[in-house]
Amino acid sequence: MPRLVLALLVLLAAPAFAQAPITIGGYCSFEGNEMDDTVYGFDSDDDAEAAVREVTRYTGLRPNFIIRAANVPNAAAVIDGDSGQRLILYNQEFMRAVSERTASDWSQVSILAHELGHHLQGHTLLAGGSRPPIELEADQFSGFVLQRMGATLEDATRAMRAIASEEGSDTHPPRSARLAAITNGYIDSETLSGAAPSAPPSDASGETPRQADPPPVPTTSSDVPGETDYEGQVRYQLDSAHRAFERQGYTRTVEAHVARIDANARERFTIDLEAGVEYQLMASCDNDCTDVDLFLYDPSGELVDSDQLADDIPMVSVIPTKTGQYALEGLMYECETSFCYIGIGAWARRAGGTDRFGNDGGSQSNSYVEHVTNGLGVARQQYGSRGMRQAGTDQVGTVGANETRRFEFEAGGPGEVVGVCDQDCSDVDLLLYDADGDLVDSDELEDAVPIVEVPGPGRYTAEVVMYECATDICYYGAAFFRQ
Repeated sequence: MPRLVLALLVLLAAPAFAQAPITIGGYCSFEGNEMDDTVYGFDSDDDAEAAVREVTRYTGLRPNFIIRAANVPNAAAVIDGDSGQRLILYNQEFMRAVSERTASDWSQVSILAHELGHHLQGHTLLAGGSRPPIELEADQFSGFVLQRMGATLEDATRAMRAIASEEGSDTHPPRSARLAAITNGYIDSETLSGAAPSAPPSDASGETPRQADPPPVPTTSSDVPGETDYEGQVRYQLDSAHRAFERQGYTRTVEAHVARIDANARERFTIDLEAGVEYQLMASCDNDCTDVDLFLYDPSGELVDSDQLADDIPMVSVIPTKTGQYALEGLMYECETSFCYIGIGAWARRAGGTDRFGNDGGSQSNSYVEHVTNGLGVARQQYGSRGMRQAGTDQVGTVGANETRRFEFEAGGPGEVVGVCDQDCSDVDLLLYDADGDLVDSDELEDAVPIVEVPGPGRYTAEVVMYECATDICYYGAAFFRQ
């Protein structure tokens, strides 16, 4: 019996303890079920982590996921909304039922591989959850990696045959398309490995266009990649993010910036940003790095936003209010060796013919951004009349209905943070946390201009909650004012 299958059996049979709440951020679920905002996970033993490492070993990447048994409907790839940690959550009864129905332990492995594929291809970074195109990409990844692990094509498709919907849904494709995607991934892996092609299972035949390129195959023959392989790991993460952002209408604005830097060192490069354009900025690092942070500075050197969560894929979303040359800085916070590779990328989506808000004249015609920046301008006037001034820059971005966005800022003294939102938003809330993560103040009234009080100097995190948005996404703005 393969080592992974044995480990997985131990994992699924073991009792789970240490129940803990998990705040659900981005997620993709195996069967498209909606998930609660908070679920409860249970600590897994060492065999669970070994199972995840075994799957990712065949991609040449080091696992940086946590696997948990949880009260989820089936299985899901999840971003922890509080820590940013990437999680694989599974329902123990669901996994047992699949195993019993298919009489194969490979079925459980294929489900885990599918969820890992969502993380590795950047799907959980996107708003909106499961959608047919990204589900097919994760299916293809599952077929690809299971072939490399030694499964037959019948093994790789067994779970999908047993539990996938024949008709499909708004979030998941029909069974025939999913079986074809798994088969495509499996045959791609065979082709690259030089194995003889497998015959497709009886109900997976037929011509179905491929939905995505297969994952790159490691070229090193050693368990410890060389320097070029470490650089490749970084570029792989950035390329996965590029495909994910491209599906959301973003274009890459600069070539990926990849560099080798020492542990605890910083890497900075300049980037031209245009006012009113929506940007996604992201960093990644190699397998010896477990934590890298990302900072964005405006043309005057003022910190605009940062992602300092304990993860290896920091992201900053921003809509600049000023056009100019900005600086992106990555900090190699945790590197297990003397140096690691870091990569930084940038993607933009300007208002135009395909903009979901219906703007058709470029960034200057985006009435939604204008509405938000005008609201912050009114706030500046009102606070100015009280003898208060703005500290730092405007925070402007987008957030989905019932979703949250966070930004950090340094307060030199007491003051207030004010929030605003666009004309499609009727209720936005604002919460303020101190450096220890404790809630300091909140404004959860039913209005579009929340205000929270900053008690004194220190570092704070403000959380914007888009409580009522008439469309699938709305713009928000926030600023800090002090005496």
